[in-house]
Amino acid sequence: MGIGDWRAGFLAKALVLLLFMFGFCAAAYVAGTAFHDPDTCWLLAIGQKIAEQMSLPSVDPFSYIGAEGKYVVYQWLTELLFYGAYKIYGGLSLMIFVALVLVTAFFIIPVNYIADSKKASIACFAVVVLTFIASSYHILARPEIFSYLFLSLILSLLVRHRLTLPENQTLGNLKWQLPLIFVFWANLHTGFTSGLIGLAFFGLAMISEHFFIKSKEIKLVYVRNYILLFFCCLLATMINPYGFGLWQYIYHLFFSPFNPHIMELGPLTPDRLKEFTFYPFLALAALSLFFIARRLRPSSYPSSGLCSLIMAVYVIASGFSCRRLIMFANICLLYEVMFLIQARTHNKRLETSEEPSADSAVDTGLLAATDIRFSQLLSEKAWIGIMLAMSFFGVFLISSRVIPPEIPQSSSGFVMPVKALDYLRKKMPEGKMYSDAQYGDVIIWHLAAKGVPVKVFVDTRFDMYGDELMSDYYRLRNCQKGWRKLLDKYQFDWIFLPREGSLSEMLWKSEDWSVIYNDKVSVIFKRSKP
Repeated sequence: MGIGDWRAGFLAKALVLLLFMFGFCAAAYVAGTAFHDPDTCWLLAIGQKIAEQMSLPSVDPFSYIGAEGKYVVYQWLTELLFYGAYKIYGGLSLMIFVALVLVTAFFIIPVNYIADSKKASIACFAVVVLTFIASSYHILARPEIFSYLFLSLILSLLVRHRLTLPENQTLGNLKWQLPLIFVFWANLHTGFTSGLIGLAFFGLAMISEHFFIKSKEIKLVYVRNYILLFFCCLLATMINPYGFGLWQYIYHLFFSPFNPHIMELGPLTPDRLKEFTFYPFLALAALSLFFIARRLRPSSYPSSGLCSLIMAVYVIASGFSCRRLIMFANICLLYEVMFLIQARTHNKRLETSEEPSADSAVDTGLLAATDIRFSQLLSEKAWIGIMLAMSFFGVFLISSRVIPPEIPQSSSGFVMPVKALDYLRKKMPEGKMYSDAQYGDVIIWHLAAKGVPVKVFVDTRFDMYGDELMSDYYRLRNCQKGWRKLLDKYQFDWIFLPREGSLSEMLWKSEDWSVIYNDKVSVIFKRSKP
């Protein structure tokens, strides 16, 4: 045993234990935050309807206004999976499912890539941890978790492929792996478009390499095959209950005029940059640009740095333009940074057929020896099972001892109106209801899905209701010009709102409305004059 060899082994095992600790902490964090979003309510309710009917509903079963145009259940597979997980053991089993998906997306897939590549393991592991921290501000039980999972998987496959260029210009297993992923992804969440964008940017970079770079290391036959692969993936997204209609709905979803009113779709403004929440994203963005600036030379890459530059600039700009896209940007930057870290040593590795060993690395320093030992431990794959077990334990501990997995959990942004719901179960008012959109969510799951005869005016499925209706909702909710006429236009008979708010304050003062229920959280008004 060489000098320092035992220390390298000790440090490598300590890093593996640290990985398990991160799996535990990440899952515990998910258990404390994932149910903060009331959206989980209508996801479960629609999943229940699909399971009971064994078909997709053609009309919205929970609102008396209904969908504008054709009702499109574009996340049907997520809703069915969520409800299936919930049926096992209630909120706890659903929380475990969500945590395992997120831990797989942010830790298991990228760390498994590190184990297979066996290069710069410690540095890449540090970037994995930074990425999860940068993404932790928006960890919720929503369909996006599957987009994080599949985006991580696709980028992992694509980075492996990029590291072999230009020596091996064949698509290999990508020919069937990528289309198969997109078939499932298109039925889970609309974030599959991010995967197509990533493939498109890489394809454009390869086309540019062939036609505009003098060395022409990328062959035309490879470019042709890659373009065919991209269109196969595009066609795979049509395998859904609505075919091309899904893409038509996505256009409406992404470019709705009401989107600027949704807080999480807003840009990352200078005021927001003062919040600590977004500092890890800025650090990850700066790190990627730093590596690109240092290595933007064809000789430093298996392929040129054009793809890295285009991808990094695009995803960083996307994150600044829409806060919800920061999570997707983080995952893209994670794999880009790992690729940039590892690409420098790729050519050296190609020159020898022997893998470096920890004994041979002792002479170059303890860090290099530890890096190799860490790679060797990860390559055994036993860590994956332990990581999942630690994640399971993290969720179980928090959900059973600290924060019950109620749907939804109360938070600083939303307080569950528990007592008001109990009142409505016993004394449901007659007539049409207006409610806060998030209250609409909890009514759908806790009342309507349980057989209570009630339908909502709106909930947080803003895209379903159409721009005109949501514009009226927004004007009424904020008591903007003409709000009193809207009460008569829609002929509301009773109103369910949070205690604090513009509309609540105005209705308290109105002689046309009387209070029939009131507590510290919420208030219910009933029309006193026709």
